[in-house]
Amino acid sequence: MFIKREDKKRNVFLPVFDYLDNIITITGRSNPEDAIETWIPLLNEIKIRIEKYNKLTINFKLEAFNTASSMYFNNIFSELEKYNNNEIIVNWYYDPYDEDMEYFGEIYQERFKLNFNLIKI
Repeated sequence: MFIKREDKKRNVFLPVFDYLDNIITITGRSNPEDAIETWIPLLNEIKIRIEKYNKLTINFKLEAFNTASSMYFNNIFSELEKYNNNEIIVNWYYDPYDEDMEYFGEIYQERFKLNFNLIKI
């Protein structure tokens, strides 16, 4: 399943969620006006897929995100920690010239007890 939402008229960019069995890939930019509406469905999908497959890989390939999105990343990673006895992998992709994306990846990697990989692209 592939979900893309964008509203260029309001200069709002929402992430793209690509669901494939036990892999979720999040790409694009994330600056939603309503972060709850954007990220809660992903949290629900995470729970469903972990229970179904007993393992999950989440690929974060974001170009940029706002503060509201970063708060939901904390919620996502906290939820993933609850299932840490399962095979959970988080891949955080970043451009080597984007110090902010690398920095946030490092913070999340240190903060959460997950198999959290920082991957330069």
